[in-house]
Amino acid sequence: MGSQTFADDHLKEEIRNRLDIVEVVGRYVGLKSAGRNMKGLCPFHKEKTPSFTVNPERNIFHCFGCGKGGDVFGFLMEMEGLSFPEVLRMTAEETGVTLPSSLPPPAQTQQKSPDKNDLLRIHALVTGYYYQCMQKSTNAVDYFKNRGLTGRTVKDFRLGYAPPGWHGLMDFAKRHGIDTEDLAACGLVVKKENGSCYDRFRDRIIFPIFDTAGRPIAFGARAMRAEGTPKYLNSPETSLYRKNRTLYGLSHARSAIKERNHVLFVEGYMDFLSLFQAGIRNVAATSGTAFTKEHGQLIRRLTSKVVLLFDGDSAGADAARRAAFVLAPLGLEVRVLMLPGGEDPDSFVRAKGADTLISLVEERALDAVAFVTDVAAKRHGENTPQGKSAIIRELEPLLQAMTDEIVRVEYVKHIAERLGIREDLVWKRAKPRQSSSQPEPSLKNAAKRYLQTEEGSFLHLLVRNPALAETTNEQISPEVFTDRFSRELYSLIMGGVREEGFDARLLDRADDPRMREVLSLMLLAEEASDSPEQDLRHKGRRLLSKSLTCRAREITARLRRETDPDVRMRLLGERSELSRQLGALN
Repeated sequence: MGSQTFADDHLKEEIRNRLDIVEVVGRYVGLKSAGRNMKGLCPFHKEKTPSFTVNPERNIFHCFGCGKGGDVFGFLMEMEGLSFPEVLRMTAEETGVTLPSSLPPPAQTQQKSPDKNDLLRIHALVTGYYYQCMQKSTNAVDYFKNRGLTGRTVKDFRLGYAPPGWHGLMDFAKRHGIDTEDLAACGLVVKKENGSCYDRFRDRIIFPIFDTAGRPIAFGARAMRAEGTPKYLNSPETSLYRKNRTLYGLSHARSAIKERNHVLFVEGYMDFLSLFQAGIRNVAATSGTAFTKEHGQLIRRLTSKVVLLFDGDSAGADAARRAAFVLAPLGLEVRVLMLPGGEDPDSFVRAKGADTLISLVEERALDAVAFVTDVAAKRHGENTPQGKSAIIRELEPLLQAMTDEIVRVEYVKHIAERLGIREDLVWKRAKPRQSSSQPEPSLKNAAKRYLQTEEGSFLHLLVRNPALAETTNEQISPEVFTDRFSRELYSLIMGGVREEGFDARLLDRADDPRMREVLSLMLLAEEASDSPEQDLRHKGRRLLSKSLTCRAREITARLRRETDPDVRMRLLGERSELSRQLGALN
């Protein structure tokens, strides 16, 4: 980020000061107070105990497990997969800071396309259009009535209808000054090979999909007639909408989820709407995709308890099994309820009522591992050695992915007891393997190892005691450091203390990702010292001694090769002076 010279430093600092890094990180990570810091499970690698630390005073984060660190901009870049200019624009909008017009557009918008505000405005207008079309369509109104939805529910969730014509939405958009390219950027029209376009949704019931702030960002559409294919059609992914990070209804349900400390996950729009209307407000659904790790991380900000409430058929059982394999390893307490008689949540709550469904959840929901063991046992049989082996083999990925060792131990016990086999046989399959998402030891500990070197320890103490920087700068030059990384880091730190002070702004000066990780660790990790001035002076002398010794060795090695008398005389004189300086230090 240090190379992003197009960003006005004053504006960037203003944005950073207006953002609460704890609040921003807390959107993705469950944080708990730990002294002056906040701690949580790292979102960048799998871990059992929290090593991800946020320091609100310095406006930085650092993971002591994988080594990733930086400021609020770096965190959002990593989490959202955005470039620095994109994050700067996003945070400027959030904090109300006006960026200069000279800021270059993000790469994906260099071809003329609307920005985020334009996309949101278009989705809001189109939501209103579909809602008005629904009010004018007897068939659409009857559809909602027949599905048991009240006018209040239809209005609250802005349910709508896309008429059967090929250009109805395009004509509406044209009247409101929205061109076809902007509609295409929203995924609302389909482009043909000849360049012409037509409405994506036609003769379909429309379910607006909202972001966590309650703004429409996409649409789900159900065919009105049985012969309509496909039955469901969703908006394609856009810059606003990513299926694996969006849960239908979450903006309406989040307060109830937090209050009741658990969430019911269902699969369909109608399942969600029926439960919500019946008074079960702690519910959410996916929008056109299976449950993903990102969905789990999203819900983990609100609760650690999940109930999977799926259709009571074989397809529902398979979906619940897949979801359990994804969600349980994230540290979520997952239970599963398969509805009786092949019913789905929508039909069940309409027939039996909310109280009956809630009672069923409380009494019959199975722990995730108990459920997936049952499913595997039905598939393979549990009365033969081969069947038992196949069951364990099917459960291997789930057991190995568990990050909580206590949970893994209990699950191994359950499976061993259920199958009547020794625990050690299950343990052989349950041991986690090194995965690509787990940082390699060489990468994981790079920043920590650097702080244990003489150079790293010296610079760490300097960063933690900025008042000593001026006298240190008089005694230690960058050339004292024998490696390039430390020389550049020392120069960066010294430049930072004169211009900015030692906080998150120091990271702005670093282009090297490794350097930013080391700096973020230095800013967060305490350097134990009862007498920092004396310790810094002592460490500085050791560095100077190391530098002089290295130079003396270089000269000695060169003398072995050098034959020119004049050059040898000069080198011998330099080595003698180095010996004198080393003697003075000692």
